[in-house]
Amino acid sequence: MRSACVVLVLLLQGCTPGGSGHGDSVDSTQRGAIHDDLKQRQFPEQFGPVRAGSVGCAERPLGATKHKDRTTVYLRYECGGWLLRSCPARPDSGISAPALVELRGDSIERWQFPGDGADYGKDIDAWFPRALRDTAAFPGNKVVDELQRAARRDAGCCRTP
Repeated sequence: MRSACVVLVLLLQGCTPGGSGHGDSVDSTQRGAIHDDLKQRQFPEQFGPVRAGSVGCAERPLGATKHKDRTTVYLRYECGGWLLRSCPARPDSGISAPALVELRGDSIERWQFPGDGADYGKDIDAWFPRALRDTAAFPGNKVVDELQRAARRDAGCCRTP
């Protein structure tokens, strides 16, 4: 469990002004709220509960903006459900995608996930600042692989290649 906490902090540091060069900072309580809500509520709502095994999620913020007491975080995430404790490289169910999450203080107000097909690009263009759109659409294989490894560790997998 301790390694998952370290991974979460490392992946979320991109929200700070010095980390991404884009937007306002997100504090550690907000970071924890984002991770917990994504893992415990959003992933099961989208894919159904994992009947056996473990769920793991990892987030990589691309930037954040703040307006009064509301913070909008633009991120890329990976969540997966593994049925086996050995956690094969690919989850039994999962997703890697961009998202937008709005917080009021430390509480999650809402999530936005892009639609499929043509809606995917349209939603990213409508929701993300221009400078973040390409990275939101696809951050590159290295980032996706890093997120998948972090999600596996978060799931408590026995081994992580």
